Amino acid sequence: MILFIINYLHQFILRNRGQNFPQRKSSSVHNFFRYFLATHDVILQFDHLLFCMRKKFALVVIYQQNFFSIFFYSSLVCIIFFHHLFKFFSAQLHLLLFLFLSQLFIIFIKILIIFFAINILNFI
Repeated sequence: MILFIINYLHQFILRNRGQNFPQRKSSSVHNFFRYFLATHDVILQFDHLLFCMRKKFALVVIYQQNFFSIFFYSSLVCIIFFHHLFKFFSAQLHLLLFLFLSQLFIIFIKILIIFFAINILNFI
């Protein structure tokens, strides 16, 4: 049930990315979410590249997709928590913190994908 909800939210964000943001002057948080969703697209393209490299990777992509969704949304929750924790910081510092966390998230996800790919290919 939890994975179903996570997958639904994941698909909702993919369908609506960039459309729900107001057209008025953007805050650093809105800019961060735009950047974070673009990062999400980069990771999905990386998944597709792995999928195209070998047909054996189909199992890998299906296997790691649930892990990807869980880490994506859990990191989003952590970032919202940091946003409320560090409200007294300036907008520029907010943005730097968010960009730093999202870059760490990209590196972590790429390592996770490669780790699962190697493990599953060893079982095949």
